[in-house]
Amino acid sequence: RRVVWDAAAAPKPCVAESVNFSRQRRRRTFAAMQSSFSSNQRSMIAAPSGEIQMTMMTKPEPKKSIVFGMVTLVIQLVFVGVFYDSKLDLEQAENTDSSSIYNYYVGVALMMFVGFGYLMTFLKAYGLGAVGFTMLITCMGVEWAMILECYMGKGVFTVDFMALLNANFAVAAVLITFGGLIGKVSPLQIVVVV
Repeated sequence: RRVVWDAAAAPKPCVAESVNFSRQRRRRTFAAMQSSFSSNQRSMIAAPSGEIQMTMMTKPEPKKSIVFGMVTLVIQLVFVGVFYDSKLDLEQAENTDSSSIYNYYVGVALMMFVGFGYLMTFLKAYGLGAVGFTMLITCMGVEWAMILECYMGKGVFTVDFMALLNANFAVAAVLITFGGLIGKVSPLQIVVVV
């Protein structure tokens, strides 16, 4: 006896029931996710219609962003004023090329910007922020360290190559601290740490 498969007579799975079940499951999952997030995160969750949007994004708080920007701007204006009145010390400039101080400085500066910056990118959520904040910390920290070291050590603010090198070493301690604080502190608190 020969069996012939008739596709038209074969029982078909109920497609409408499985689609309806998956829609209900998606709606329940969406409702559960929506209730677990705060109001500013709810708009970023994937909708039951199947649209894919970014999840777990929060909107920045405008007051804190404005305060951070204003505080950073004021600090930089103070630094510009102090550096404008500084004296450039060129007594050791002739020995800079013959010694390896310049090579030390380039190595240390690269370690501050590139080394520490990309070291912090292992954190998935804070990778790009880590590079930006590392640069902010390094720039502000070098300026602040130069001002403190010159006024406390010499009594007068002079800019020379050794002051730049020592300021970069001082910033290394702040960047190591930033590695432990990343993701836990706000940008304004980072400026206070510097």
